[in-house]
Amino acid sequence: MNYLFRGFPFGKLEKLKIGSYREEQKEDYPFNVTCKKRETIEINGRAIECYKLELGMDGFWGRFFPKTNMWYSVESPHYLVRYKGQSGRPGSPKRVVELESYTVLK
Repeated sequence: MNYLFRGFPFGKLEKLKIGSYREEQKEDYPFNVTCKKRETIEINGRAIECYKLELGMDGFWGRFFPKTNMWYSVESPHYLVRYKGQSGRPGSPKRVVELESYTVLK
């Protein structure tokens, strides 16, 4: 799911609402994705300017479920630089995923 947000309208919208529907349970789980700010992330001595996105559940239950943070490069094609959040369903261990290196094609 983290790679879906590469297409977030950075610089145009601050927040998106997303509906997640599990057919077998006939329930709707509303989420929101908010572009929080721009940050510079240091990866192996290389500074990468990023947009920080926060994914969270809307409504009452949103207070009980942890937020997920993702940092995408400001430079197009907005690749994922860092992820901090659950490793799976709510209650699963937290994890941090971070870009180690990248190569620019010439």
